[in-house]
Amino acid sequence: MVISLGFFGLGFISFLLGYCTPFWLETDDRFLYRSGFQKLGLWTACFENWSYFKDYLGKQYNGCYWIFSYDLMPIWKWLNPTWLLSVQVMMTLSFCLQVVTIAVLSWYIYKGWREHIGLFGITILALIPGLTMAICITMFATYSVVDRQWIENPSKTYLSWSFAFTIVAGFLVVFGTMVLATASIESRRQFLKYGPYETTDSEIAPETNEKLSPKKRIPKWIRYFIEPPKRRRETYETNDHEFD
Repeated sequence: MVISLGFFGLGFISFLLGYCTPFWLETDDRFLYRSGFQKLGLWTACFENWSYFKDYLGKQYNGCYWIFSYDLMPIWKWLNPTWLLSVQVMMTLSFCLQVVTIAVLSWYIYKGWREHIGLFGITILALIPGLTMAICITMFATYSVVDRQWIENPSKTYLSWSFAFTIVAGFLVVFGTMVLATASIESRRQFLKYGPYETTDSEIAPETNEKLSPKKRIPKWIRYFIEPPKRRRETYETNDHEFD
């Protein structure tokens, strides 16, 4: 679990570098002065003496702008098409889910819990941002080339290092999810073979100063579904008073 947390931590750092920097798409230096477009990120667009061909006022844009800036309102629908807006939303969702995943897994490790059902839940939680990033990477890489109504001369632009960091983040999250899934499967196997794990000294009831057994820490209706059939049958037939 610690290894998967390391993957998630490195993936989150790489994700932040891609998420916050304006180098997803850049213009080749050889064509910079011809196009006027410099670079673009999820939240920032940079121009140099550039004007929108449908703007009859001929307003020129110089410097970098927040993509939701008032100055970009005349060209906002062109600069931020539906597919790019979808990428922004999904990347923000991925950001939030990664924070939650790292927080929950850190707490799980800190408490020393090893129940397979909890690990499985964290695995599913970690899988969602990985899939979301994969969709965003594919959409941006595809539409930045095929969308001829967007940035002029797409053949003179290229995907830059912010985009590369996002790809690295996706791989790290997937690797962390695979490690966590392996830990969940192994925990399930150990559970089926040996039963619930032994209680540690940190799991003590403050009222009675006694160790809490795993059966007392897990509700009866949940134990019914996660206990092995043989042990479940023996437990419910001969030791039902232990659940009270």
